[in-house]
Amino acid sequence: CLGVPLEHAHRVGPAMVLPDGRFLSCSVDGTLRVWDGTDGTCLTVLKGHTGSVDGAIALSNGFLLSWSFDNTLRLWDGGNGVCLAILEGHPSGIRGATELPDGRLLSWGDTTLRLWDGNSGVCLATLEGHPSGIRGAIELPDGRLLLWSREDTLRLWDLAGGTCVAVLQGHSDDVLGAVSLGDGRFLSWSFDKTLRVWDGASGACLA
Repeated sequence: CLGVPLEHAHRVGPAMVLPDGRFLSCSVDGTLRVWDGTDGTCLTVLKGHTGSVDGAIALSNGFLLSWSFDNTLRLWDGGNGVCLAILEGHPSGIRGATELPDGRLLSWGDTTLRLWDGNSGVCLATLEGHPSGIRGAIELPDGRLLLWSREDTLRLWDLAGGTCVAVLQGHSDDVLGAVSLGDGRFLSWSFDKTLRVWDGASGACLA
């Protein structure tokens, strides 16, 4: 053990390495902290969330994006810790977010997804139609979105039109995650103790 930074006031959640070698940590204490990746010194404290910070990502424009159970996301300047924008609109705790290849942001957590401008934090669209809380989402190579929620189905969305184009049925319990296989298929896994391989074009279960 080379160092033990002990400056968070509560349990530390997710942590990640930033592109420049610094570390970023999230905590139940409502803060994020940026650390020197060599000696573990705390360089910056990002304060503003009023609930547990559940995750964060580094964006291609150099900003940091965090999300919290205070129902907001925040854009930060990772150098000085200044909050640049508060992204509001989710009615309940946010479970995750990702950056799309075009720089837009996608977040989820309740029964909706929200698209945001990655520079200004302005909400561009709200995608509705899931009957239960969304657990995760990925963008497929063809630009569609694959979502899974606290139920036994996955759903394919046309991001341009904001419509659900297919409901993938087969799992018998909550879907926990999914990943693109890069060849037009994707893989999902579930509390039903199975994994399933799906055809991305038709939504048919292949195995």
